[in-house]
Amino acid sequence: MVPDRWVLESNAGDTGGAYRWLLEFVYGAADAPAHAAAEAAIAETSSGERQIFCHLGPVVFSLADMSPFKPAGMLFRFPLLHVDRPARGEVLHAYLESIAFAIRGNCEQIAAVAGCPVPALALSGGMTQSPTLVRLVADTLGVPVSVAEVPESASLGCAILAAVGGGVYASVAEAVAAMSRARRVDPEAGRAAACDERYRKWRSVYDLLQTWTL
Repeated sequence: MVPDRWVLESNAGDTGGAYRWLLEFVYGAADAPAHAAAEAAIAETSSGERQIFCHLGPVVFSLADMSPFKPAGMLFRFPLLHVDRPARGEVLHAYLESIAFAIRGNCEQIAAVAGCPVPALALSGGMTQSPTLVRLVADTLGVPVSVAEVPESASLGCAILAAVGGGVYASVAEAVAAMSRARRVDPEAGRAAACDERYRKWRSVYDLLQTWTL
């Protein structure tokens, strides 16, 4: 416990599991080459608005309904599949975008409870190794994002506490300053309006899906 430090949690759930499945489905593996291939495929797609909305796992946290049997999938604009089939990069982008949207929804809940906006965000974990995801989070939330250089944040946190307990550092704050590093990613200028519109569409479908069960 850290004195005078409190936590408000709103959890987007397991974002990596569905992406692992998606990579295995598309590339037959979810190893480093598959992740690199996915980033390359996303980079090759058009910069125009993508008409794909993904709902494959990331959630806006709610204890009111913890049912695991919610419908999921991807939505394509008809007759998109008959006229202009989306590339694999667009499908992968849509999933990463859904993570950013879920994070935004959770941050909105935290801001409502705290009574103040979320001024910045810190990201860690395996999914932060996707440059596309980090960029999407920054642009979707419109705030600076601090990305941990060591993605295994839970393990690093244990090491920090062990270092304090072992007397290597006098305080948690001192250990954090010495043992953690992060890089900053700022939101791209001019992206706010497009991200807001996409988020509103995604959220309207997400809220509708919460009323269904399978």
